[in-house]
Amino acid sequence: MVKYCAKCGKQNEDQAMFCVACGQKFQDESESSPVKQGIAAGGAAQLGTLLTVERGTGAHAHVLSDVFLRNASGKVLLIARKPSLLHGDYTIVDGSEAVVGFLKPSTHLTHSGMRLEDLNHNLQAEIQHSNIQSSVQVGPFVQRNPPKCWVEDAQGNRVGSIVFMNWLLSFSGVGQDGSRVFDASLAGGSALGLELSVMMYRPYAVTLFDSSFPMPTLVAVFVVIYKLGGS
Repeated sequence: MVKYCAKCGKQNEDQAMFCVACGQKFQDESESSPVKQGIAAGGAAQLGTLLTVERGTGAHAHVLSDVFLRNASGKVLLIARKPSLLHGDYTIVDGSEAVVGFLKPSTHLTHSGMRLEDLNHNLQAEIQHSNIQSSVQVGPFVQRNPPKCWVEDAQGNRVGSIVFMNWLLSFSGVGQDGSRVFDASLAGGSALGLELSVMMYRPYAVTLFDSSFPMPTLVAVFVVIYKLGGS
């Protein structure tokens, strides 16, 4: 088995105590992980649950503005609805359209993201990404690196990171102890072979490994992922 470093994303052997790339110390598995305690209020999925996430039409017909989270059978679990195209706020509703929370943009000097709030507008978590862009030279081309992306709890403590394996085509959520919280990959595989419908709706296949990771936080993560992709 392997685990990923929450600081740099390097793959390590499961028994490693320190990351082989950056030296970050892994938490002892016997310690209580913030991710496993739950990052925000809301429902939790079963260990190893298969889910799908995709964009869909919202308040304005034919405009892909909402984010849908479904189970393996296609039942809608949560929707991040964007009431207005002029603002970046979202309302999180369940399959029966009952409101369960809110998402609001947050902007700082070096990073931006989304605030996850409960029904009383109490902060539950923040999904952040760096505003500092980096790139590498690949032959005659300049390739943009994915931004650093992480999850904070209501007190501002970093409790997890998003590790990109193939830009936005595939990535994982990783806890501070190096444990994998979820894997996500764009349906259709390589971007070279994607159908037009896949490019538009950008559906992801998700495997959730941590049963305590709340669904509203997962939806918030994907709202940020879609924003990073320019939608």
